[in-house]
Amino acid sequence: MRYTLYNTDRKVLAFDFKDMYLEVLDDEFLPYALRGRICTSSCDTKADIKKTLHDIDAVKDFLSNRVLSFRRSNAKAILYHIFHKKSLQIIVPRLLYHVCPCQ
Repeated sequence: MRYTLYNTDRKVLAFDFKDMYLEVLDDEFLPYALRGRICTSSCDTKADIKKTLHDIDAVKDFLSNRVLSFRRSNAKAILYHIFHKKSLQIIVPRLLYHVCPCQ
C-alpha cells in the first residue's frame, strides 16, 4: 500500500516500505531531516538497492521520531504501520510515558 507524506496540502513524498518504493514528489518542501538525504528509489543495480534501503531507513527514522498528536483521527493507524505491532495497547502506553511522564 502506498502512502503519501504531505507538507500542509502539498504532496512531498510517496512511499511503500513493503515494495521498497520511494518517490520524492517535491524536494523543496520535504522535511528538513529528509531534504537532500533521500531520492526516488531505483533498483537497477546492487548499489541502487543499497541506497534505497538506506533511504527507507531514513524515512522510517523520521516518521518514528516526529511528534504526532493523539487527537489526530488516524494517529493509532499511523503508529501501527510505523512500528508494525499487532496490538496498539503495547504502543500507546510506551509513547505516553515518553510524552508525558506522570510518575
